[in-house]
Amino acid sequence: RELARREAAAGRRVLVLTFTEALGLELAGHFDGAAGALPVAVSPVGRWALERLRGDGFAEPERYEPEFWDGVTRLAAQSGGIWEGCAFDTVVVDEGQDFGENEWAIVERCAGTGDGRRIWVFADDGQAFWAARRLPAEFEKRAVKFTLKAPYRCPPGIQALAEAYVAGSWGSDGAGLEAVAREIADGTIKVVVSGDTEAEAHAAVGREIRAAKKEGFAESDIAVVSLRGLMYPGNIAHNATLGRCELAKATDLENRERVICDTFLRYKGLERPIIIVADVKAEAERYNVRMNIAVSRAFGALRIVIAPKQLAFDEILRRVVEIEGRGKGET
Repeated sequence: RELARREAAAGRRVLVLTFTEALGLELAGHFDGAAGALPVAVSPVGRWALERLRGDGFAEPERYEPEFWDGVTRLAAQSGGIWEGCAFDTVVVDEGQDFGENEWAIVERCAGTGDGRRIWVFADDGQAFWAARRLPAEFEKRAVKFTLKAPYRCPPGIQALAEAYVAGSWGSDGAGLEAVAREIADGTIKVVVSGDTEAEAHAAVGREIRAAKKEGFAESDIAVVSLRGLMYPGNIAHNATLGRCELAKATDLENRERVICDTFLRYKGLERPIIIVADVKAEAERYNVRMNIAVSRAFGALRIVIAPKQLAFDEILRRVVEIEGRGKGET
């Protein structure tokens, strides 16, 4: 946001593109209609492509399925005419690790051709869900790179847990586990071992929502993040209510005061004071990436609801549960 504001204040035409729709809508809200707002265009890259295709006569009905959006970005990337008059001085890309070749082609088309054009890419390889997607080699050759090493969003213990999933294990120095132990003791981190069925796990999430409210969190402070995709029929995000609270998707800006319940990919880039991680399936593809994304959404407190059968596959989380058990005097 700050980069886009500074570029616009310098008189440049600025476009911000995100991979996830909820993040694009959230960022757009900081510019559209805001007092003193600068003219910055903000959009999820897929919707940016779809709007231009619609203007060119594309009439296929919109669908949630990834195949639809893959087709949209592919067609848009190949359609030179729809990008006439769409050149920006500065293009800012967020969650760049998720952009594929078609999304990068759209970035190139929107960045114009002048020597003064600027492309800024924010990316975190530790949260790259699609292993085959990478920053194009020609981008890297031309780029000045900055590595942002100091994390600021999460409390130290939550950050240590997120980093353990990137590394694949706890470090040998034990510093991360010490930070986790402190935050277990003060209630920042809690792991809830539920029953093995989906119904039991979802009921446990509902209880954690009610507990969070008793601790003083508002419903607008709480997000439930599922580690399963939205197409999975048993996803917790298909519930209308949990813990006697009405739920909303991350893209539902009109109901932001509700508890958000959505998937790890759709919530990527966003954050709330307390995150409840649900639908934990340790055998899922790229499980550690899923968990890293979900855990790192929390900037205040973290709750993870996991079934015993799944905990058996997660060595990182088992160590956390062991620390909790010692704190309770369990053996």
